[in-house]
Amino acid sequence: MKLLVIRFSSIGDVTQALSIPSFVKSYHPDAEIHFVTRADMEGLAIHHPQISKLWLLDRKTGFKGLLDLIKNLNSEGFTHVYDAHNNLRSFLIRALVKADKKLVRPMMRFKRFLLINFQINKFEKPFSGQRDLIKPLEAWNMKFRLPDTPQLFLDKPLQKKTLVPFQDYVVIVPSASYELKRWPIENWNKLIKDNPETTFVVLAGPGDTFTEVLNENKNAFNLTGKTDLLNSAAIIE
Repeated sequence: MKLLVIRFSSIGDVTQALSIPSFVKSYHPDAEIHFVTRADMEGLAIHHPQISKLWLLDRKTGFKGLLDLIKNLNSEGFTHVYDAHNNLRSFLIRALVKADKKLVRPMMRFKRFLLINFQINKFEKPFSGQRDLIKPLEAWNMKFRLPDTPQLFLDKPLQKKTLVPFQDYVVIVPSASYELKRWPIENWNKLIKDNPETTFVVLAGPGDTFTEVLNENKNAFNLTGKTDLLNSAAIIE
């Protein structure tokens, strides 16, 4: 088996998709697994021991960059392609990269529609993003089982070197791609104020300027925009 797994974004989904290589390897120990993701997600997958080769798509390169990536992927001779993202870009890769067997993760759009618009929840409970990513592999005779909690693999020097100068702290991540996914910043502020004996480390991206309100708290160590994905993972670890 020479497998290409496609998952471009975002942080949480890519992290959960990193269960796929290990799961496949449990059935096919000799499989060669390639993983394609967005360039800004590189840090999440770069040290994964079960990924033979990591492919990156830079959004700045546009459609030409996507076509160049597809051309390079076609030179690899994959036997299997698993589209774990299921959007237009991943469809083009899935459609144009030659492989004997192809698989796509269902989007379950109708279930999402019912939940968002009518609060009718038809998703399997408890909800598991890992389950949704692993279960489709049953089509390739890999019996489903829920894998271990997703793991990020860090290089040892990074594990020893972080930006936090103290030992005991609570990490909070008030950011999310969309405002409606965020707990209101005033609630985070109140949480910090109500626990003055606790040191809070704030992790967020460079575009998350709304976290500046947390700087007024002496027990908040605000690292917004100062860490990449691997630094953040090391701090959490």
